[in-house]
Amino acid sequence: MLTKIPSKKKFAVISILCGLALWGACSAVLIKYKASIDTEAIENVRNNIHSDLVEKGALLGQKISARSFYNRLAEAVVKGSGNTTRERYTQLVSDIAKADTLIQSITIAKKGIISAIYPVEGLESVLGINLLTLPERKNMLQNLVRDGKTITIGPTKMIVGDTGVMCYSPLYEIDNTGRKTWWGVADVAIKVPDLFEISGLSNKTCKYRYALRGKDGRGAQGDFFYGDKKIYSDNPVSVTVQVPGGTWLLSAIPVNGWEEVSAGQDVKFIILHILAFLFALAFGGTVYTTQLLHDNKKITNTTLAGIKSHIFNLDIDGNFTREIPTGALKQIFPENVEGTNLRDYPDIFDEDNLAVFCETIRKAIDTRELQIIELEVGKDDKKIWIEARINRLSSHTVVVNTYDITGRKQAELAKAESEKQLRSANAQKDKFFSIIAHDLRNPILGQKAALEMLNKDYDEITDAEKKEYIEMLQQSASQLSKLLENLLTWSRVEMGKIVFTPAYEDVRYIVNDCISQAQQTATNKKITLKAEFDHKSKMLLDVNMMLAIVRNLVSNALKFTPEGGKITVSTREEAGNMEITITDTGVGMSEKTISELFKLDSAKSTHGTNHEVGTGLGLILCKEFIDKHDGTVEVRSEVGKGSAFIMTFPIRGNESLDEIIEKN
Repeated sequence: MLTKIPSKKKFAVISILCGLALWGACSAVLIKYKASIDTEAIENVRNNIHSDLVEKGALLGQKISARSFYNRLAEAVVKGSGNTTRERYTQLVSDIAKADTLIQSITIAKKGIISAIYPVEGLESVLGINLLTLPERKNMLQNLVRDGKTITIGPTKMIVGDTGVMCYSPLYEIDNTGRKTWWGVADVAIKVPDLFEISGLSNKTCKYRYALRGKDGRGAQGDFFYGDKKIYSDNPVSVTVQVPGGTWLLSAIPVNGWEEVSAGQDVKFIILHILAFLFALAFGGTVYTTQLLHDNKKITNTTLAGIKSHIFNLDIDGNFTREIPTGALKQIFPENVEGTNLRDYPDIFDEDNLAVFCETIRKAIDTRELQIIELEVGKDDKKIWIEARINRLSSHTVVVNTYDITGRKQAELAKAESEKQLRSANAQKDKFFSIIAHDLRNPILGQKAALEMLNKDYDEITDAEKKEYIEMLQQSASQLSKLLENLLTWSRVEMGKIVFTPAYEDVRYIVNDCISQAQQTATNKKITLKAEFDHKSKMLLDVNMMLAIVRNLVSNALKFTPEGGKITVSTREEAGNMEITITDTGVGMSEKTISELFKLDSAKSTHGTNHEVGTGLGLILCKEFIDKHDGTVEVRSEVGKGSAFIMTFPIRGNESLDEIIEKN
C-alpha cells in the first residue's frame, strides 16, 4: 500500500510509525525505571534516617549512662562508712550535680527508705518514704537486689509529680570477711524534656517524626512513651538505644510519610516521559528528513553549522587544504583558512603548540591510527583548551576535528586542586586526632591507676589519701568532660550543625557573665580578674559563640597565670570596629608557639601554672567562631611577661541580619 503513496507522504507515514514505536518502547522502559527510582529513593532516605537515628540514639544512651555514674558516688560512701548523713550526702553530690542541667535529683534509700536526696529544696516530702510500700517500686527493688545491676525505669511519673527517667543501682556493705549484704539503693532522676531536647529529638525543624518505646528498658516489647505513635503503622526505621539494664527502641519516618519520597520522583518521571515523547518525535522527524538531506545542500550546510567541532584538512607541511564551515570555534579560528599555513596564526599556535601539532600529523600519517591531543591555544582573554582528533586521510594529508574542551579542563583542574586541599585537610585532621587520642589516654590511664590503688589498698590507705585519690579522679573526669565537650562542639562546627544566629547585644553582658563563671578559679589562684569597658559596647553577635570565645580565652589566661597575677578583659570601639582584649601577666609564649596556636595540626596539651591540662582545641573553636563574626585575632606575648589576645569585630550597623546570616 505504501508504494502507491508519493515519496514525501510515504516518508511521513513511516516516520510517524517509527516515532510511535520508539515512544512505546521508551514508555515501557520509563515505567520500570520509575519503580526502580522509587525504591532507590526510599532506600536512600531510610539510610539517611538510620544514620540520624544511630547518632541520636548513641547520644541519648550516652547521656543516660553518664548520669547513672553518679550512683557510684553513693556506693563509695556506703562502702566507706556504711552510713551517711543528709548533710554529708548533699555536700558530696552538690558540686558535681548543680552544673548538670539534666539532673532532677540524686537519691539514696537505706533498706528502701529514702534517707537523703539532692536537691532537698522542694523535695522534703520525699524523705522517709519507704519504696517497698509502693507497688510500682516494690517489684523493681526486689529484681534490682536479685540481679545486682543498674536498671533504667521510666519515663514515669515520680513521687513529687514530675516525669523523669530514673537509673537505680543496688548498694551493698562488705564486712571484714568479704561478705556482701544489701544496704539499699541509689537513684538518679533525669529530666525527660531536657534529655530529649539535648539529644535532638524535640527540634521543631526536624525532617523526621520520631517515636520511642521500651519503657523501663524493655526494648521493642515495652510501652510507647514519646513522639508520634502513628509512625509504627508506616514501616519506620528503628535502632536500639542501650540504656543501663535494658534498651529503648528509637524509630522514625519522614515528616510527611513515605508517600512524599515517591511523590518527589513523580515530577522527574513526568519530565522524562515528556522528553521521551519529544525524543520519539525528533526521531520520527529525523527519519523523515534523512532521505531529503541527500539532495538538499542548504539543509546540509545548516546541519553542519550546528556541529560543535571545527573540521579541516591539513597536509604534512601544515597547509590548510580544505575547511568545512561548521561555525564552531569562531573565537579562535578565522574564516576561510584554506590556502594558509598553521604558521600564519601565531596568535593561535605558539612555537611549542605548533611543534606538537606538526609532530602529531606526521604520527597519524605514519601509524594510520587516530591521534588525540589536548592543547591550550590563543592569547590573553581568548585562550581556550581544544581537543584535536587527527585521522590519516592519505599519504600526505589528515582530517582534523577540533573541540572546545575549556569547561572540561577547568573542571579537571578545579577537581585536582580540590583533591589536593582535601588530602591536606585530611592529613591535618589525622595528626590532630592522634594528639586527641594521646590526651584521652593519659587521664584514662590515670583514673585506672587511681581506681586500682583504691580497690587494692582501700583498707590500708588513710582517709586523707582516699580523699586525694577521689579528688584526682574528679579532676581527671572534669578534664575528660571538657575535652569531650570541645570535641563535640568542634565536630558540630565541622558538620555545619552550629548555625550563626546574630543579634545586637551588649558585649559587657557577655564579658561579665564569663568573669562571673571564672571568678572562683581566679580566687583560688589569688588572681585579680576584672573588666574594663568603653562607653559603647553594642555589636551584632551570636551570643553562644561569643560566650564560648571569651570563656575559652579567660580560662586559658587563668591556666597560664601564676598566683598573684592579673587578668583584664577590656572592650573599646574604634573606626567602626569593636575590639575585645584579654590581657594577662602569665608565663607568656614564644613566637613559634604563637604561630601554632590556631592550627588544627598543631593542637597539643600544655600544662598550666598549677599543672592544669588542656588540648588546644578550645583555641581552634575560638578561631572558628571569630571567623563566623568576620573578625580577626592578634596575639602579642613575651615569655615571662604575659600575653594579650586582641580580637577585632566589625560592628556592622548597615547590613541586615538576613545578609549577614546568608554570608556565614
